[in-house]
Amino acid sequence: MKNILFISNGFAEDLGVIAIIKALQKIAPDLNLYALPIVGKADHFKNLNVKVIGPHWELPSQGFIHEKEHYHIFMDIKAGAIPLILGQIWAVLKNRRKFDVVVGVGDYVSIMVNGLLIKKPFFYVWTTLFPVFPKAVIKYMKKYGLKIFPRSKEGLTHLDASHTPKEYVGNPIMDAFEITGEDFSLPKNEKVIGILPGSREVTYQTIPLLSDIINRLAKEQNPYFLIGISPKLDRQKIETVFKNSVNTRQVIFTTQYGDVLNSSTLVLALGGTASEQAACLGKPVITFWSQGISRSQGFVTAHTSTILKESAILVEPKAEVIVAAMITLLRDPVKMAHMGQRGKELMGPRGASKIIAQRIAEYLK
Repeated sequence: MKNILFISNGFAEDLGVIAIIKALQKIAPDLNLYALPIVGKADHFKNLNVKVIGPHWELPSQGFIHEKEHYHIFMDIKAGAIPLILGQIWAVLKNRRKFDVVVGVGDYVSIMVNGLLIKKPFFYVWTTLFPVFPKAVIKYMKKYGLKIFPRSKEGLTHLDASHTPKEYVGNPIMDAFEITGEDFSLPKNEKVIGILPGSREVTYQTIPLLSDIINRLAKEQNPYFLIGISPKLDRQKIETVFKNSVNTRQVIFTTQYGDVLNSSTLVLALGGTASEQAACLGKPVITFWSQGISRSQGFVTAHTSTILKESAILVEPKAEVIVAAMITLLRDPVKMAHMGQRGKELMGPRGASKIIAQRIAEYLK
């Protein structure tokens, strides 16, 4: 029986791995699957038939160590970064002989882990915005790489030197949500604003601003609001705070994330993954930076300009500015259609996880 190790290093990367794992379990249920989620508590893997190796806990940096303005190494060290890293390295070394193939999702960290510690045939699923790859990465891909799955049609021209085959199939993170067809009993032809507040603790601090946005927009446009609440957060707490501060009854709360995206006319998203997934479905996105290392102005600006591009509008975190941008966009169906089309082009089609799973299964036959 073949053994596969999946390596991911971030919240969105975990979602991509899980989408591939679910597809692979349907295609080849006899495989033994292992996972090394380098960042976070590995909560996403609890209900899967997957063995998670290594210790896991949340660090203050949340993996965003490239955010120099907000990242403080001593905070991570105080929170146990050294035993965490050493524990994960030991887990990899202890198990490395059993793996037949390794699949890395995210930036080049997974390539380095395989090249330095595991040294096994390697599939690489590139899902992040890192534009530069060190020479060591090129070397390890050349030595162990089986195939690269870039997130965009442009591909990875800077990894051409590795001579590793490439195939563009889309981004597996776009498969990490389900559309059930729930319409929330919304009236037809009404404008619906999807609001995705985020999935981290800082979300609670953003609710006053979002409530102000809802109140201002309700006076001007009177749309319906679908608020997608992450299962990681306290739904009752979020609903209570919103209900005590908004002046419209046309607010619906749900954890059915995919149906929020599917039913929305326009999406206000406070998360990089959420923004990309909304764009994938052709929904115009408005986003802004906020509190927390994962929503810093520098990171959100880079993400918008590099990944989202014409599918999203980035504005400063002021209610009047955000509402003005939303009203302007809602009154411009031509621009909304263009943003939606660009989102589909930039994010690619859904279904990448199934194709990647097929390629892995084909290799292991």
